[in-house]
Amino acid sequence: MRKQKIKNNIIRYIIISAIIVISLGATAAFAGDWGYGVVIANGGLNMRSTASLDGEKISVIPDATVISVNAMTPDGHWYDVTYNGQVGYVSSDYLSLRTYDIETYGKHYNDGQEAKDAPELFTKEEVSASVASINSKDITEGEKICEFAATFLGVPYVSGGTSPEGFDCSGLVQYVYSEFGYKLPRTATEQCESLSITVDKADLRPGDLIFFKLPGYSKPIGHVGIYVGDNQFIHATYTGDVIRYGDLNTKYYIENYVTSKRLLS
Repeated sequence: MRKQKIKNNIIRYIIISAIIVISLGATAAFAGDWGYGVVIANGGLNMRSTASLDGEKISVIPDATVISVNAMTPDGHWYDVTYNGQVGYVSSDYLSLRTYDIETYGKHYNDGQEAKDAPELFTKEEVSASVASINSKDITEGEKICEFAATFLGVPYVSGGTSPEGFDCSGLVQYVYSEFGYKLPRTATEQCESLSITVDKADLRPGDLIFFKLPGYSKPIGHVGIYVGDNQFIHATYTGDVIRYGDLNTKYYIENYVTSKRLLS
């Protein structure tokens, strides 16, 4: 009888614990030493009073701001954070805890009490020095293009962006090539139309441009990236994300691939 009573108590405890967890839902949080995160959200990231889109908006945290992270909700959708001395919740989709993103993308630091700016990541002098260093290497021009483009991995996607403060896909391509003396049009469609040499996928080499359509986009070309080799390319992705590598073998890029063009001889 005593064993049965203990067993019943254990079962009751498990049930009650489950009910508590379910009741708390997204408002509960896994605390711990979460460290810091960097906001990756063009236009800023809303901080809310509760872990819900219905929660009151407490503040808007500027893009590229590094803030303290206190906890994460059980569903993984929200972080409990501290910003300007206030505690609230932000969407985990727009806050990166990756060390690489924090170090390369974070420009504004906020310890919960005081904000300060980090030095500018890419001054004109630094860009010029980078190009000069790359040009001194005994590698192909396409490889130089790819190495320079990789300098901006982690920089935020910004719609209409054409500088190291933030790029969109064609803005990145235009900027990178311009530093090596090549002039390209502004949009992905115009860039594709301006290049006469079409390259088969099997013959791609570093520095070639890869063009894609975007589902629901009216123009024939909606996206462009710089091929780096081994079916990888560098591109500025979409709002809320950063410049990163893409894989030509993934389903999305296979289905939306349009053509590849060559600018370099």
